[in-house]
Amino acid sequence: MATIDWWSDLDDEVLAELPDGEPISPAELGCRLGVSEAAASSLLWGLASQGKVRIRLVERARDLSKADGLHACRAVDGAA
Repeated sequence: MATIDWWSDLDDEVLAELPDGEPISPAELGCRLGVSEAAASSLLWGLASQGKVRIRLVERARDLSKADGLHACRAVDGAA
């Protein structure tokens, strides 16, 4: 039962970071949550499969080697 509570708490944390009616990238969400872009995407997929969020836009990755959480956070924050 503790595992279910943990997932529920994580879902609530993700939902709390999503601005109402405004899009946010998985990279930015990952930065806010302290996880990688891939982890944020996985969390969003889980919420979408439950009907709690809607995923509307997708873009083709140019260079997957630069898609790790640290680089994504720097890009979102505008840092080098």
